[in-house]
Amino acid sequence: MLTNAWVVTIDKTFIGTVEVMGGHIVAVYRGVTRVEGAQDLDGDYLIPGLVEVHSDNLHRTAMPRPGVRWPALPAVLTHDAAMVAAGITTVLDTVALGDPSGTGDTSPFGETVAALKLAEDDGLTRSRHLLHLRCEVRSQGLADALAGFVDDPSVRMVSITDRTPCRRDKDGDDADGRRQVATFCREQGVALASHDDSTAEDIRLAATTGGAIAEFPITIEAARAAHDHGMQVVAGAPNLVQGGSPAGNVSAADLAGEGLVDILSSDYVPSSGLYGAFALHRQFPQVSLAEALALVTANPARAAGLTDRGEIAPGKRADLVRASGAQDMPVVSEVWRGGRRVF
Repeated sequence: MLTNAWVVTIDKTFIGTVEVMGGHIVAVYRGVTRVEGAQDLDGDYLIPGLVEVHSDNLHRTAMPRPGVRWPALPAVLTHDAAMVAAGITTVLDTVALGDPSGTGDTSPFGETVAALKLAEDDGLTRSRHLLHLRCEVRSQGLADALAGFVDDPSVRMVSITDRTPCRRDKDGDDADGRRQVATFCREQGVALASHDDSTAEDIRLAATTGGAIAEFPITIEAARAAHDHGMQVVAGAPNLVQGGSPAGNVSAADLAGEGLVDILSSDYVPSSGLYGAFALHRQFPQVSLAEALALVTANPARAAGLTDRGEIAPGKRADLVRASGAQDMPVVSEVWRGGRRVF
């Protein structure tokens, strides 16, 4: 029983109490209880555990510098520690499949992924780790790489990427890759996302392929088109925190100001998700804290098909985060996953 907290539900924030039993939330109500054994949170926030649909942080720990491959298990555990310290209780770790050079090197992080699964099976991780496959659609051997993940329940999202130079001059070349990825997603029942779209035509192509999510659109035109096609828009929390894109792409704040952000992703800075949600609420007072936090909890959970988490409500998993404020920045002090304290 957690009490005397600013409880943030899907649509409200109030001083209240959350009761947990058997790893799930069984009751949520206003007011403070003095029942023996209840933990007093001293007026801190109690929020759902964050759900991250696109984290590149595992790549950064596995290859901390160009040409440096860190031992797989220490890399996984370092990454996991960063996730839980950021309040992320469920993370979709990105795995790059394919190589735009055409060499056919389709699984450069195979050893790391294997170590991640072993660490999960052995109970060494504190966050729940799932997979987001980033598919380079012009790569030779992409079909073989995807075949290695058939019937893998850890795969919850797949995105289409195209890092080929002058790619816009060769749009026809990626048709086979797009079909392969779309077929995989349809047969496995996982979400398909596009990546770095710049035009309405990019979005139209993604939607035609079956895309339901537009990750990091680089123009406001693309973000508007995504909403017009019923796609969810993922914006980068680092972009929001920094006040803009270092690459000169559209500002996440500008997207948010037009109501074009459905999900905030920490991308390459784990702590930016929670920080970004609070910053969004401060910058746009018309966006309630509950609405801002939904961008890093309930909305990404639904996008990944994880309907059992992302909210503080009876019946949901007791994935919870205690956070306090320090100089307008949320600080994570405790984390529970499935009702067990992990941080």
